[in-house]
Amino acid sequence: MAKALTLTRRFIVFIILIIIGASLIAYFFYPSQKPSTPTYSYSVTIYDVIGNKTNVIAKNITVVLQGKTYPEYNVSLKSPNLQNTTYFFDNLKAGDYQLLIYSPEKILLFNKTISLNYDVMDKIVIPSQPLFIQILVNKQPTKLGFDIRLKNIDRNFTLNVTASYTNGTFKFAQLPLGNYELHVYYLTLEVNRTKFKLDGLTNIYNVNIRLLNATFMLKDEKIGVLNETSLYLIYQNKTIGPYISSENGTIVAKDIPPLKFKLIFNYKGINVTTNETPIIDFNSTSQNSFNFTTKLANLTLKVSFDNGSPAKGIGVIISPLITAKLGNEGNVTIKNLPANVDINIKLNSSSLIILNKRITLQPYEENKIELTINKLNLELSLNAFTSIDNFNVNIVIQDYLNKTHVIGLNYKNKIDLRLYPSIYSLYVLVKTPSNSTINIYSELFVLNSTISKSINLPLGYSVIINTSNIEDTIYLYYIDAIDKYLIGKVLGNHAEFKNLIPGNYIVVVMRGNDYITSDYVQITQSSPNSIKIDLNI
Repeated sequence: MAKALTLTRRFIVFIILIIIGASLIAYFFYPSQKPSTPTYSYSVTIYDVIGNKTNVIAKNITVVLQGKTYPEYNVSLKSPNLQNTTYFFDNLKAGDYQLLIYSPEKILLFNKTISLNYDVMDKIVIPSQPLFIQILVNKQPTKLGFDIRLKNIDRNFTLNVTASYTNGTFKFAQLPLGNYELHVYYLTLEVNRTKFKLDGLTNIYNVNIRLLNATFMLKDEKIGVLNETSLYLIYQNKTIGPYISSENGTIVAKDIPPLKFKLIFNYKGINVTTNETPIIDFNSTSQNSFNFTTKLANLTLKVSFDNGSPAKGIGVIISPLITAKLGNEGNVTIKNLPANVDINIKLNSSSLIILNKRITLQPYEENKIELTINKLNLELSLNAFTSIDNFNVNIVIQDYLNKTHVIGLNYKNKIDLRLYPSIYSLYVLVKTPSNSTINIYSELFVLNSTISKSINLPLGYSVIINTSNIEDTIYLYYIDAIDKYLIGKVLGNHAEFKNLIPGNYIVVVMRGNDYITSDYVQITQSSPNSIKIDLNI
């Protein structure tokens, strides 16, 4: 009985030890699961100072939530994502976050630090408002194009908006409250500058621009009103215009800013002087009609070549609107040109300006001016792979505008020519072994000043032939469409033929009276200077 009891006690102890061991194993190798980290949400409804009065949320803003405790968190929302009114951020860990609100122009409107350890529902009124800037012209809506520059004085940022044609209205979705400076531009001119304070009381700011209309006439003291005139207005090195005259000579300039302008009148493409001071301060005058007077002159032009012959048929260009042509005696009379100003006379031959002369005419006089078309220097030098004296070269220069004028020259080391201004074709010809000629160079060039030309010609090639037998005789022939012509022959297994021109050649190898082999060689302008041929037979 006592033995049985002892066994029972031992069994119970054994079971207890097993339980303790299992517990220890579970404790060390299977630790208990930690509880999950709680997350929270943040929702915010945003109003600007004007929308807050009417319960209308701020629109066209970007809302950014950045983690401060967790920098990796950065979420941006460009519109409400909860019930179209609220910006909602979820799955946020407890900690600090930065709320940033931006305008469409990326101006920071609001900045706030948020600490989360529970769900937060927020309402924010940002210190900003929408703004409509309405440009009025003479207190009326306008469709004229204006540019504006809006500067925030407090925060020193500037917004530039280009021309608006929608009744002169400029729209800003959100702007920070504060002090602003507004610049209004019309035709690149600043026509208004004003300061105002954006304080949330109104979202409309009107700017009235005064523009005016005026008429102008340009007259000659003797002829009267001139048509084909135009007018430019200049203010601080900025120009508006041109305003073009009607058939009766009246120039109507509309929508002029009330500034102090310098006036420049143009008659048939030439700026003219006026008897009156060409300055008007439209800000200090109520006058809207102005007359200005200028003086004209006549021109008799006579043009000859330096050999005394008349330059008949040559075109004369005073301006795009004033052109003429020289008669058979090389002269022409042009009436009613602006006096007392620089006039640029251009002589034109087949679209090439061959002479350019600046003159000034005296008013109400027969201004007689004679011009001479002088020859210009053309210097040519020709170069080849070897001495060019080894070749029979001819040069042809042809007047491209007058095909009948052809100059043929035999080559000299340097060619100096005197030619009249024109467009010329240049050809370089070389005589072949068959006594024919081929063109190896051509160029079209304009001669309107002295020119020095150095031309590299494809002349002076060499052909080197190697064979395997010292008893060979090597022949080189030049061939054309009619026959072949012997250039030379060399006894031995090596031959070099120099001073070759572009063309077709045949190499023939003879051994005694026996024909051994031949080869065809073509030399072009792209061939290397030296051509090597191996005929090892």
